[in-house]
Amino acid sequence: MHTAWSSFRKGSSCSSLLVIAIALFGCGEDERANAVSGASGSGGDGGSGGAGAPATCNIALAPGENDTEVLQTALIEADPDSTICLRPGTYVFEKELLLTGTAGITLRGIGASRDEVVLDFSAQDGGDEAIDVLQADRFTLEGVTLKDPPGDGVKVSNSDRPTFRNVKAYWAAGSAPTNGAYALYPALSDNVLIEHCEVIGAADAGIYLGQSTTGVVRHNKASGNVIGIEAENSIDVAIYDNEAWDNTCGILVVSLPGLTKKEMRGASVFDNLVYDNNRENFGEEGGFLANVPKGTGILIASADQTHVYANTLRSNGGAALLILSWPTVAVLTGLEANDDQYDQYSEGTYVHDNSFNDNGRSPPAIFTEVLSLATPLEAILWDGFEDAMKAVEQRRLCILNNAGASFRNVNVADLANPKTDLTAHACAHSPLPRVVLE
Repeated sequence: MHTAWSSFRKGSSCSSLLVIAIALFGCGEDERANAVSGASGSGGDGGSGGAGAPATCNIALAPGENDTEVLQTALIEADPDSTICLRPGTYVFEKELLLTGTAGITLRGIGASRDEVVLDFSAQDGGDEAIDVLQADRFTLEGVTLKDPPGDGVKVSNSDRPTFRNVKAYWAAGSAPTNGAYALYPALSDNVLIEHCEVIGAADAGIYLGQSTTGVVRHNKASGNVIGIEAENSIDVAIYDNEAWDNTCGILVVSLPGLTKKEMRGASVFDNLVYDNNRENFGEEGGFLANVPKGTGILIASADQTHVYANTLRSNGGAALLILSWPTVAVLTGLEANDDQYDQYSEGTYVHDNSFNDNGRSPPAIFTEVLSLATPLEAILWDGFEDAMKAVEQRRLCILNNAGASFRNVNVADLANPKTDLTAHACAHSPLPRVVLE
């Protein structure tokens, strides 16, 4: 067992112009019908039409002998609201690419598919990110494949309306601890959209949304990462219609102490397929992620008002759904939050209408040896911690109408008296406010 769950985290922690539309999902009066409205993309994994330069391209580039200088120059000299198009081929970069302060830049691959436009960073020497975007509102990246960023893939920070659409990011080494931590990495931003992307092999989180307000993560695929999809210390996030498999943990909703933004609140996690997340954890030693137990489908940690519904969770060897508060981390590891403004508790969680099948059959030792749980584990595990200073209705865990969902309250402070009766959790919370991308 590792000695700590957190260090806590490093740092602050794909179409044409954005189209604003109202989109309703699902039917009837269920929670899905109210979950999201806002930006809508073209979808799929195709590019933006052939090898020519469409009329929407302000600048069109092709691979050459000095791809780093050519694309960096284009990013520096581009006027606001410009589209830089990348023709098919492999672009090789030796340095980190930077975009600072210019609004409305679209970087778009124009191959027949994203696989035809490869941004290869395996020769990069220097820089924490492959592409670093700072204070550049309405940045869009689409229709490309990133290969082997030595650090993070694409980081966008302090920006409004960043969009990642139809982007693939991967490491040729597979799931290796030497890979970069994050593939798609928006942070400290607003109105984030990540859709129709694929991430493979990140040593932390493949898709990460951190310290941001209002975000939509949809129609993506995540495999071979430590965490497939993560929302951290953010407010009003919708994570839906994604596929997460072969990660250590499929989806993580978490609040960590010591960050600028102090809470994780209002995440809707629905219509996702989360299965076979049984990969050994290959995250950096000593950090929170290095201690996330393999076999976890969805993990909620110190997050408030998380609604998990209409998901399919199957064949995750550990806990299909694990709900924790920071006191559990303290009990198991001796690690304190050390942040007076940090809300340590997962409260107001609502789990309903999910499907659970064949989970918990090969749990790691933290469950069987430390917590002395029998195999197979119950599908839903909760650590039982609540903030007694808050109203019951505000903090209550509600669980309703889940197929195949056994339950256990694993209170680490009272392991001798586990609770498996769902009667106390037969309640419902009001649907969360709709996530609106402005």
